[in-house]
Amino acid sequence: MWLKLTIELALGSGCLACGLNFFAVVKSWHYRNKILSIPALMRCFINRLGSETIKSEGQLIRRRCASHYDNVHSVLNDSNAALLHLGNCFLFGAFCLCTSSWFLGWYYLIFNLAILCGCATVPLSTPMKTNTLGEIYRILLYVYKWNTVNSQECSLLIPTRIPRLTIVLYVVQHDL
Repeated sequence: MWLKLTIELALGSGCLACGLNFFAVVKSWHYRNKILSIPALMRCFINRLGSETIKSEGQLIRRRCASHYDNVHSVLNDSNAALLHLGNCFLFGAFCLCTSSWFLGWYYLIFNLAILCGCATVPLSTPMKTNTLGEIYRILLYVYKWNTVNSQECSLLIPTRIPRLTIVLYVVQHDL
């Protein structure tokens, strides 16, 4: 009896940790996409930072890749890939922990599934919001630099090849 409870405590703690991390990754992905797709939120973000700060730091930023398009595209792809892989790892870990609790009994399985579902109700933490806003800031700086160096190419390629950043381009061209 005590052995079962000890094992369940370990499995429940692991399920809680994996569930919290999985839902934090999913919520940060949605948080980033929400800010990148709503002009009012993007303007609020720029106003909070200050347009002069963005202009001064945008001029200093250097390309990592051959072109500005590759730079912006690599930042987005790296971010999406990292979030996808991390989220899948945590989901797989939570699934393994929940299924292994089935060997202890149905009550333990139901308890761990309830823990996993309860993790979805926890709001996004401040450090995750800060990391997401830092990533948005980096994207904003790259788009700003690209727009100042080659505005015509930027205005053509972002809406056609990276439509998720059309709002960022619009805000950069009209508000900065």
